[in-house]
This record gives sequence, structure tokens and C-alpha cells, in this order.
Amino acid sequence: MLEIGCGIGTDATNFARQGADYTAIELSAASLELAKKRFEQFGLKGSFHVGNAEEVGRVVGPNKFDLIYSFGVIHHTPNPRAVIESARSIIATDGELRIMLYASNSWKSIMIDAGFDQPEAQTGCPIAFTYTNDEVRELLDGQFEVTEIRQDHIFPYVVEKYVRYEYEPQPWFKAMPEEMFASLEKALGWHLMITAKPI
Repeated sequence: MLEIGCGIGTDATNFARQGADYTAIELSAASLELAKKRFEQFGLKGSFHVGNAEEVGRVVGPNKFDLIYSFGVIHHTPNPRAVIESARSIIATDGELRIMLYASNSWKSIMIDAGFDQPEAQTGCPIAFTYTNDEVRELLDGQFEVTEIRQDHIFPYVVEKYVRYEYEPQPWFKAMPEEMFASLEKALGWHLMITAKPI
């Protein structure tokens, strides 16, 4: 399997612990070093490459991967279509693509448009594209066929406390029944969870 944008290896270690033949590409050399150290610490095996996701096929090729996974990375690249095309060149014929992209039709987008929020917890995020379901299909068109899109995740916590590891929900979410919050996430979640197969 290949992870596009492994960061410091949070998901990577879980994949490797479950027996995945793990490969990663990551733009940040510093983050990649931390991911490698985590693997060393836990006695895990993996292959790590510094590189641009838009050139993933060139960086990690000529392998063919049965699973290509990317969580919250592609929408931060200047050319998401280049990532998709490059990923298509190195996925197995019967492989699967699993990615997360930000949703246009979301609570977060509504709050951003109203001036009450921003795409990331840190300020200064230069690129954060958002997508409708139709735009996801357009992004993947000719390379992958979408088999599932589901929406999830509304961040409920007070950010100032969250960064201090204090998990206090915003008052309106705290007052909301769990079932109602779960329904809201399915309708207006920030994450589009996408599964697709190569064409």
C-alpha cells in the first residue's frame, strides 16, 4: 500500500501494525524523519520517500499498489488533478483509492464563509480546496470510478482549549443530542470520505 502524505506517521503505524507492506511519500523531510523514527521505535517496516504528491508516480514508481490512501492532503496541493493522474499510473488494476477531501457543502464551509472559522487550526493555510460530490467525480474522471462518497466529521470543540488538550464542546454542540449531531455530520461534515477503483 501507498500513503500520499504520511505526515509524522500517525496512520502509517496503524497500517504497518496490521501487516501492510507500507510505502509513503511526504513533502516535509522533517515530518518524514519523525515517521521513520516512529517505525524504528515500534519495530515496524516501511519505505519512505521525500517528494511532491503531484509527482508520486515518478518518486515511488514503478511499483503497483493495491491500495493508495491519502487523508487530508490532496486538497492542499496546487494541482490535485496531477496527484490523481500520477496515483493512477502506479495503482494495480484491481486496486483501490481511498482519499479524504474537504466538503463544500459543510458546516465548516458555512462558518468560514461567515468569517467565524478558517480551514485549519493554524492560520495561514495557503491552499484548501473544497468539493461537492459532483466535483469529486470530475476530479477523478477518466482515472478512477467513484464507488462511495460519504460525509463525516464536524469539529465540536472550543479550539483555544483543544490545543491545551481540553476537550470542551462548543455550547451549541454540547446541548445537542448525540443522534442529532451524528445526523448533522452525515449531512454537513467537513470530510468527504471517498473510495474509488481505477478505470
